[in-house]
Amino acid sequence: MDDLREIVDAQAIGRLFALLALLVPLLAVAIGGALGKRKGDPKQGAVSGLTVGLLAPLNWVLWRLYNAIVDSTGIDTVRNVVINLVLFAVIGFGIGVGAGKWKRKSDAKT
Repeated sequence: MDDLREIVDAQAIGRLFALLALLVPLLAVAIGGALGKRKGDPKQGAVSGLTVGLLAPLNWVLWRLYNAIVDSTGIDTVRNVVINLVLFAVIGFGIGVGAGKWKRKSDAKT
């Protein structure tokens, strides 16, 4: 019981995110293509699947970036919190704007 260690190892999570960054886009293309085939447009379904699937590599990049920021600024600093808040807010805003445009574009086609 004297052995204190982290419940979740950051390196293990990094490896998991890297694996997901490779597999999720492939699975998303396949699933999107299959769903698109049911709707009569497998190419559009595959493109939509890839678009959603690319969130996994983005997650891996953000994980790496977050760790780099924490390593350089310290985990318990206000500077770290502010940097991460601004970074993730800007990225979230960009994803939201992009998703909104994509949704309006796909609604206009139907």
